[in-house]
Amino acid sequence: MDVRQVYGMIGEDFETALGRMAKEERMEKYFLLFLKDTSFSDLEKAFADDDMVAAFRAAHTLKGICANLCLNNLSSMANILTEDLRDGANIAHAKECFPRFRDEYIKVIDAIKSQAN
Repeated sequence: MDVRQVYGMIGEDFETALGRMAKEERMEKYFLLFLKDTSFSDLEKAFADDDMVAAFRAAHTLKGICANLCLNNLSSMANILTEDLRDGANIAHAKECFPRFRDEYIKVIDAIKSQAN
């Protein structure tokens, strides 16, 4: 997998991510795990079921995963969802923001898949 290419395709900073993860092999490993993670499908289902407690948990998990991978745009969007959903603070805004988050998530997943061996 060309991890540098993935970061370039999604407009994120490869060097910062490499500094955090130390090795490209580690970055590749976690990208492949990210492809298998169910948090996004959990989030979609929670919104479809109008289960905002489950939506909060999934958004919070995604925020952490994305932050660890230095997927800053996606992490920032997950943070907004998390805070909007925390204790039902602004559910209407979370529902409004989710389509943009979904689009960005798909962009990241597609970039990873395009570079996976």
